[in-house]
Amino acid sequence: MPAVLGSFFHQPLPVADYWLWLVFPICLALSLVYKTTRAARFRDIFPAALLLFATMIGGFILLTIAIWLITFL
Repeated sequence: MPAVLGSFFHQPLPVADYWLWLVFPICLALSLVYKTTRAARFRDIFPAALLLFATMIGGFILLTIAIWLITFL
């Protein structure tokens, strides 16, 4: 079993074509975990997590536009 786990470091998963799209599940997981630890009631988790997810994605979009403007203009 350790040899199989070690093979991931020698041959990483082929995500070169879609690595940028992995930001969506990462942001969704982070927002759900963070809001789960902070929410007082169960029904407050999902709306707050969705708002945090949208804020994170919006921030990444704005940051991408800003970096593009700085480098190409």
